[in-house]
Amino acid sequence: MLNAMHRMKTRQGSNSEDGVVLVVTVVIMVTLLVVAAFAIDTAIWYVHGRHLQTQADGAALAGAQAFQFPCTA
Repeated sequence: MLNAMHRMKTRQGSNSEDGVVLVVTVVIMVTLLVVAAFAIDTAIWYVHGRHLQTQADGAALAGAQAFQFPCTA
């Protein structure tokens, strides 16, 4: 009987904290998702930048091969 009353008191006192673990878990998961998305986007930006630099280098080399000195038209 005493044990049952103790459980009732404990349960009544913890009602204000019900669902806190769920809220904390959701906040942490959303934060991790945002950080992961930012990391992936940043990596894609670097890969895209490298690709553009490769194209610019190729265009410069192609232009240099067509260059003649002295310029004759």
